[in-house]
Order: sequence, then C-alpha cells, then structure tokens
Amino acid sequence: MFQVKIPEHRDFGGEFVVHSFWEKLKMPDRLKELNFTSRERSLAESIVAGRLLKPGSELSTWSWLRNNSSICELTEHELENPGLSSVYKIGDRLLEHKKEIESHLLKVERKLYPEREVLYIFDLTNFYFEGQALGNSLAEYGKSKEKRNDCPLVSLGLIVDSSGFPVTSEVFPGNIGEPSTLSQILEKMGYFEDYLPEMRPTLVMDRGIATRDNVKLLTDMQLPYILITRGPRNNHYLEEFENHSNDPDFKSIVRDNNEIKIKKVEKTDTGKIEVLCISQGKRAKEDTTRRKWTERACEDLASLQRSILKGNIKSVKKINKKIGRLQERYTNFDKYFSVDIIEDSKRPGYALKLDFSENQVFDIDEFESDPLHGTYVIETVLKDKSAEDIWTLYMTLTRIEEAFWCMKSDLGTRPVYHQISRRTQAHLFISVIAYHLLVNIEYNMKQAGDTRRWATIRDVLKTHKRTTVIITDKKQRIHHIRISGQPESDHMDIYNKLKLKPKKT
Repeated sequence: MFQVKIPEHRDFGGEFVVHSFWEKLKMPDRLKELNFTSRERSLAESIVAGRLLKPGSELSTWSWLRNNSSICELTEHELENPGLSSVYKIGDRLLEHKKEIESHLLKVERKLYPEREVLYIFDLTNFYFEGQALGNSLAEYGKSKEKRNDCPLVSLGLIVDSSGFPVTSEVFPGNIGEPSTLSQILEKMGYFEDYLPEMRPTLVMDRGIATRDNVKLLTDMQLPYILITRGPRNNHYLEEFENHSNDPDFKSIVRDNNEIKIKKVEKTDTGKIEVLCISQGKRAKEDTTRRKWTERACEDLASLQRSILKGNIKSVKKINKKIGRLQERYTNFDKYFSVDIIEDSKRPGYALKLDFSENQVFDIDEFESDPLHGTYVIETVLKDKSAEDIWTLYMTLTRIEEAFWCMKSDLGTRPVYHQISRRTQAHLFISVIAYHLLVNIEYNMKQAGDTRRWATIRDVLKTHKRTTVIITDKKQRIHHIRISGQPESDHMDIYNKLKLKPKKT
C-alpha cells in the first residue's frame, strides 16, 4: 500500500518571473565577472527577489527564504537554510560594486529596449529610520517627505528615464539640501561618454533642485534640460497671463480631464525657450493647499492662545519667537493673519492673552481671481520642440514620483532599521536593483497591452506553488519529490505576456 504526504508548499510563481528577468538582465554573468562565487551570486539574486516578493527588512527576507520561498531552488547554487549574517554580507558585496552593477544594467536595458527616449529625470526623496540610529552618519533630522519629522532620515537621489528605468542613484544624509545633490550625482555619471556618445540626454528636474547654480552647471556640461526654476518666474509674465483669453498664441490641451493653456516664448537675449502654462488642475490644488495651511495656521495660533491663557507661557519675548516660527512656516503669514499680544499692564514683558484674526484679503474669491493663480513657467534649451512637446516632457516627472512610491510601498524600503551607514546604503541599493526588475516586468506587460502593477501581478502569482510530495511505497521505501503545480489560467496569462515558459517539474 502506498502512502502519500504533502508536508510543504512554497511560493513559486513570483520567484519564477523574478528569476527569469534576473537572467534576462544578465546579472549572473556580470556578478561572475566581478568575482562573486556561485553561492554569492545565488544569495544576491535571493535577497533582491525577497525585496520584490516579500517587501521588508533583510531579517524578513531571511525568514522568507527559509520558510516560504522556492527561489533558492531556481538559483544556480541551491541554497539550504542560508544564515542571517550571509544575507547582510551579500548586501555589502553588492554595494562594493555599485557603479559596475548600475553601469551594466543601464547598458543591458538600452540594448533590450532601444526604442526608449533618452530623457532623464532627477529627484530626491528620503526614508525614515526605526530607532534613533545614533551610530549612523547618514541618519539626520530634516524635512520628511512622509511627514515623519520625528524620525532621523536618510536621503536617496535617483535618476530614471522617461519609461521609469533607473539610471543611477546616490545616498545622502537625511538633512541634505536638495540643490546640492545634483552636482554630486552628475559627477558619478561617467557612463554618458561610455554608452551615449552620440547624444546628450535631456535632464528634467522640479523647482526644488533647479537653482541658478544648477542651471549653470547643466549649461557648462552641455546637458539639455527642462525645468521650472526657483522663484516667482510667472511674475515676469503677469500681462500675458492676465490677457491669455485674448491671445491666439495660447493653445489649449486636455490631459486626464485637466485643461492646460500653453504658450511658447523664445528669449532672444539668452537663447532659451520658456513655456507659459495655466493649469486648471494646479488652480484646484492651490485652492486646497491654501485652505489646508490656513486651517493649520489657525490651529497653531489657537493652541498658542490656549497656552497663554493657561499660564504655560507668559513671556512676550518667547511668544514673539513662536509667532516668528509660524511666519517662517507659512508663506505670507502676515498678509493673511493679524496677531496682537495683549500685555499685562501690571507686569511689563508678560502677556495676558493673544488675539488673532484672518484678514479680509484672504477671501477665496479674490485669491481665485489672481491672474497668476494656477500658472507656472517651464524653461528649456530645446528650441526645436513645440510648447506641447515641452510640457509633455516636463510632466514625465511623474515617473520618478512613481519610482519613489514603488520603492517605499511595493518594495518595503521603509522604515530603515540599520544602525550603521554601510548597511543603510546596501539596503537602499538592493531596493534600486529590485526596482530595475520591477520596471522591466511592468514594461514588458505594458508592451503586451496589460497595465497591471507589480503588486497586483505578485498577488496573482502567489497561488502558483511548488510542493514536496513524500511517497512511501509497498516496501516502506520513502521517496521525496519536488514538483511545481500546474499553472492556472491567470498564471499562464502573465507568463505568456512576459514570454516565459515555466518548467513542468
């Protein structure tokens, strides 16, 4: 009599896709050239796969490798119960060869998808730490993109192309100013000359980085750019914006139910092009933002008012300091609010209460009638592009916003648990490599007409398992068999679109 037991199921579908694209990007060959052993190459693939399939820390990846995943059966060196220290050490090894790996991925992806436009987008984000990270030189307090100003931060500068493929990355302390990062990251982009000798990529940046010095840097490097410079550039075109409805040079375009009016202006004195933009979507966003910040300002003033009445703060000097901080925090604070400190006549320098009110000038109808409301000016050196082309290229900034969102959510890069800077850099670099794979998978799906995100694809593939079957035959001999389940129609739909053929055993 035969006995059959099935004691173990492990995830297989996602692992198979990730493994296939790891090989498609020729990562085993490149790591071999960098003197990674067979075991190290397999570990490297496994921890990157973990970031895609079980987002989280290296500790969670280690647990997933041992208990849930079949990735170790697909790698060239079959791993059995890898130790936690080996997971950390392979991250260090990958970090040692960061430049070579990023250059390799750029080169391979250019060959795989030569149709992609040479347009690069640069931006900066930050990730918060769990714990104080006192021994980590990268952990600094700054302005958190995720409103976690209570935590130390680490910053990541990233360049992606117009299709979202990463180009290069650099890690900075959490309190670094955005403008200062551009020169540092461009210095490390020597592969412009190696892989793109026939053309210079156009760089797109938002206003947080586009200072005068950075624009000059791009000009000196002869790098074409599209950006919105810092400062109220739209003030220079007040008359044009006021009379836009009577100006035939303003053209209207509609994107995602948002009407944008644009006009191209050639600056003969500088040889640059500026595109004047009026956006209904930006108007609505400004309205919402203005309402929110006035509500927060009112709450802060009311809180200060209560503290004075309770006697928690009485010194007029200290109260003025707190009001000064509010003036720094909220633009045009004095224009929209009137604040009066009522002093104690019997105790000079001490306050009795605080009176404040919103000025009439803040009336929302008056704000909406401002001719500069919802306007911005795009600057570029691309003279042969139309106003619509320039606006469309600038809007590719959403690609890098999506990249940061994916790294933080789909790849579980936050929070950072590491207490030393080297491990922090390795943790972020593993996410960058994983994002290369994510973009490759999504790009190939889109080429097949499927716009599903990686998180959705991953959830579908989770139900394709690899199983251990234990058979005891008539002679009481025990046979262990590892077999992959038959793909269901949903699995095969994804495999076919990615042009992959899963093995039957």
